[in-house]
Amino acid sequence: MAKISQTQEVIKVMESNGGYSTLMNLYQAVDFTLWKTKTPDATIRRIVQDQRHFFKIRPGLWALKEFRNKLPKDVLNLIDDGNQTVDSILDIHSYNQGVLISSGNLMGFKTYVPAQDKNRKYLGEYLGNIATLSSIPLFTYEAILKRIRTIDVIWFENNVLTPFPNKVFEVENSTDFIKSFNKFNELKYFAVEKIIVAPDYKKKQFEDTINWDIYKELKQSVKFWDYDVLEQSYVYYAKSKFNSLFY
Repeated sequence: MAKISQTQEVIKVMESNGGYSTLMNLYQAVDFTLWKTKTPDATIRRIVQDQRHFFKIRPGLWALKEFRNKLPKDVLNLIDDGNQTVDSILDIHSYNQGVLISSGNLMGFKTYVPAQDKNRKYLGEYLGNIATLSSIPLFTYEAILKRIRTIDVIWFENNVLTPFPNKVFEVENSTDFIKSFNKFNELKYFAVEKIIVAPDYKKKQFEDTINWDIYKELKQSVKFWDYDVLEQSYVYYAKSKFNSLFY
């Protein structure tokens, strides 16, 4: 029997998954036991960049070219074709939340998503089922908790009796940053990383808004992640989990 190439192994996994896959799924599902490489995760990342067979849909999500018109509607909505609809904007927002929740889970954090988003989906899975917390931990005053319960994704420490937030994320695909900064402002005296995830073209708007005087105590603690940074972080977290499982 002819030996299956590494590229064919990746294609086979994607085909069995409907023509698309996250990097983490590839790490877990591809049979690389016979691969003559010490870094199969890096090999997989190189393979999916072969434009003869694959194309990137979103950060950390790749698909087979031959399946482009056969993908599920919610996955098709994630493709940036310059003609976004209300549904596609919502699906992209939910996908980015799913990436952040999945990344937090990979790193061993407890993960939270607000109640209004629990029934939104990430690649067919409800966000509420992916997040590990069903409610926000009571780590501070109720008045503050009430105002931050709608933050898009929160990572909580996993090794304490009352989990404390480690990172908080707001995803801003189509709106301004004011509501996000107002939520972050509630945590300005907490040692918590505050991160905005948005398209690169919105960075100028982000910088202009964070320089408003009302946010002067917040400015130094808020970071901007464009989609490239989101992907790089996901790859880093997935690689870390991969290494912990296989080495």
